[in-house]
Amino acid sequence: MGSLLGVGATAGLTQGAAWMRAQADAANALDAADDSDNETGSGWPAPGETPPPPEDLGPMAPDGRQLSYAQQGEDLVVQAVLDRLGIKRPRYLDIGAFHPSIASNTYRFYVQGSRGVLVEPNPSMAALLRRARPQDVVLEVGVSVDAQTTADYYVVRASPQLNTFSAEQAERYIAEGGQGAIERVVKMPLRSIDDILDEHFGQAPPDLVSIDVEGLDLQLLQTMSFDRVRPAVLCVETLIYGTTKQREPIATLLAEHGYRVAAGTFVNTIFVDGRRQG
Repeated sequence: MGSLLGVGATAGLTQGAAWMRAQADAANALDAADDSDNETGSGWPAPGETPPPPEDLGPMAPDGRQLSYAQQGEDLVVQAVLDRLGIKRPRYLDIGAFHPSIASNTYRFYVQGSRGVLVEPNPSMAALLRRARPQDVVLEVGVSVDAQTTADYYVVRASPQLNTFSAEQAERYIAEGGQGAIERVVKMPLRSIDDILDEHFGQAPPDLVSIDVEGLDLQLLQTMSFDRVRPAVLCVETLIYGTTKQREPIATLLAEHGYRVAAGTFVNTIFVDGRRQG
């Protein structure tokens, strides 16, 4: 496991240029939409309108030369854990998917034949996900952390991968970059994680749940019914934005539900269901 983590860190570094390109291209796509005749005048779709995905943001080709698609090699570690559990073709739920392949915890599994559900509220990126990963289900919604059915979605200027439903996280962006750090705030529909699991996975929980929701990861996990739905593996962003600190309450919460830490990178922690033998 230690050697895998070392490989993962190297793989993550090799993605730096591609990740920066993804940020810039996604931002340029929204800027281009700003200059269009869209009634919103903001690059966000008018009611009932689906924005075209940016043409120059395609998935990296699965040609065997790409060791890892995740931010810091998390997919390699997750695959090692799943292999140990005897799960060869995992079903996944990717909450906060953003891009089909760049910094994706699930794209490696997709090209190997796995299928799942991708949750991404950004319309341009959701359209890209549908085009690049047509055999996955793409839900263009946020995941609720309370009983609300809609919420403010903070669109971060020039860094769409940081878009968030967290007002607290948005305030951090403003503190660092000024009022212009938030490009716009839009209302987006929400669904509960239990509702998504019930509709798309039924009685068989996903083998892998990846969660990256920019500051609301703990609150989201607190809404999950672990007494009846137990994914084998969870990959959760535990790094506190702008720091080198981890959100320790996430590990505490999951330990209370019988999950143990299997591995971790600088950004994410990987948990495995302690009830599984492996």
